[in-house]
Formats: sequence, C-alpha cells, structure tokens
Amino acid sequence: MGHPFETGEFTFDDLETVYQPPDFPIKKGTNVQIIVKTLGSVEEYDQKRVSTDTILKIWSYMANERRVKPFKFVNYECFGNGFQAIIQFVRKSKEVDELKLLCKDILDVYNINGIQVLYWRNQKS
Repeated sequence: MGHPFETGEFTFDDLETVYQPPDFPIKKGTNVQIIVKTLGSVEEYDQKRVSTDTILKIWSYMANERRVKPFKFVNYECFGNGFQAIIQFVRKSKEVDELKLLCKDILDVYNINGIQVLYWRNQKS
C-alpha cells in the first residue's frame, strides 16, 4: 500500500497515501477548503472535460438506496497543477467520511485522464 497501482491502461493513486482527513470537527454549516496538488494539468483537464468545479457542484453519494448531497459548492480556483475549492456542509454523516468519498471519485476521474494526484488536504475555511 502507499503507491499508485496500474491496471495496464491506467495508473491509480493510492487513496490512503493521497488523502488526509480533516483535523477538525465537521458539522452542518462547516466550510472546508480543499487543496489538491497534481502531476498533470487540472487547468487543461477542466477545459476539455467535465470541469472539476462542475463535479464539485453536482457530487453526491449513495446511502440507504438514495443519493445524498452533503455539501454545497462555494468556490473553486484552478492553479494549473491543482486546485482549491471551498464547500459548505449542509448535512454530515456520523458514519461516512464524505470528503474521502469525494477524494476517491476525483482521484479516479483524474487518474483515468492521466493526472496523478500528489496530495489532498482539507482545511477549515
């Protein structure tokens, strides 16, 4: 564990290495700043594909056979090889680390498009 793994066609980053859970409590109303650094251009990806800010705006996950949208999108800024975004939690599960699920989904999207994620940090905003 700890290294990217290859499937032949794609290299996938290790979630446990890239993702750092927040070191602060998250509850309804908490603003979180997500900072992501990549090896590969997020800016170029955003121009050609479904942009990262669109993913953040529409992202949800399945729980108990229904879609859950735990946060609302506040802000997004791409800086070439990475991005920072601010989201605000509108509901927080006690059982699920929603930020980790979001990180996994974005890792998969970026990795399939040839972008390696070096780190994902969560800070209170």
